[in-house]
Amino acid sequence: MTDATEKAASTARIVVITEQAYDIIDEMARNPKKFEDSLTKLSRLVIKVINDIDSNLSKPGLKDEDKSRLERARRELLDWGEKVKELTTQLDNLQDDEKNKEIKRFAAFAISPDYLSFGVKEILNR
Repeated sequence: MTDATEKAASTARIVVITEQAYDIIDEMARNPKKFEDSLTKLSRLVIKVINDIDSNLSKPGLKDEDKSRLERARRELLDWGEKVKELTTQLDNLQDDEKNKEIKRFAAFAISPDYLSFGVKEILNR
């Protein structure tokens, strides 16, 4: 298995944590056949979070540490399309049982908290 699942989930995590989009991930894990629909919903939220980050980056008085964190998250989010492409290519090469297992693995990674996603959430909620 390549790490396309982990790469895509790492980026999705920023959106899921920031936007509290756990319902999208829950739906995906419960019904893997709706995976593409869930990715579409996540993609719309990626655009929203990028716009929110851009708005915050232009605010005066932003600490260098916060600016660095937002810029890192922005770079991750801007690469979302490529990560989705790699992930879907990987999934297309799997049998249904393995594909479902990998989708659930994606979901587990996407809701797992990390320092970057919670930092971005904190900055955007100020």
